[in-house]
Amino acid sequence: MSQMAFQFDPAPSYTATNFLVSDNNRAAYDAIYAWPNWPAPVVILVGAVGVGKTHLLELWRQRSEAMTCDYQNLDDNFNPTRFAQRPVAIDEADKVAGNIGSERALFHLYNLALQNKQTLLLTAENHPQQWGLLLPDLASRLRAAIVVEISDPDERLMRQLYMKLFGDRQIHVPEQVIDWLLARLERSAVTAMHVVAALDQAALEHQKPITIFLARKALGYNDEEDGQHS
Repeated sequence: MSQMAFQFDPAPSYTATNFLVSDNNRAAYDAIYAWPNWPAPVVILVGAVGVGKTHLLELWRQRSEAMTCDYQNLDDNFNPTRFAQRPVAIDEADKVAGNIGSERALFHLYNLALQNKQTLLLTAENHPQQWGLLLPDLASRLRAAIVVEISDPDERLMRQLYMKLFGDRQIHVPEQVIDWLLARLERSAVTAMHVVAALDQAALEHQKPITIFLARKALGYNDEEDGQHS
């Protein structure tokens, strides 16, 4: 009797020891630990999906005892006063763009932070000038914020990232499999997350360990494209 494979996504572990510091994210990491001595009250971490913005946001929230505000709650009914006395963290803040009610709520929250000498940490995929904001006052406010960019990971960090992602799923993968992945796939954190999930599922379905052969089949590489046999 075959065993049914269940796909699951392990809960991310947002701890300081699990954050992989490299040249691509060092400025953002240093900014988090420079708090509360920021030169401006608002900092925006900018980078592609999966580069560690949410992880850094959570580290800062723990460090600063900040309140978390879901960007989806920023609307015409939003009451910013309950966030008045503590730092505030907002993940994916750029998603308010294009909704005038959401933008207005973020504008009021920004002003309240200035008024009460509090701090805001926002994350976004792009620089605020690229958000497509409708509210000129909010655009003006965000131009005064400190923007810290996180670039895509280098090869050393990608290797560490693959090891961490497999480790989060309690999977041991031979070093040569990591080498094979690094030589062929886009070096981005989101690609690594999708690849690890796909290989985990393939291993469960076939009841086999993750090898280059399994990775080649699961990721759609044929022998001619790959040039390797195993």
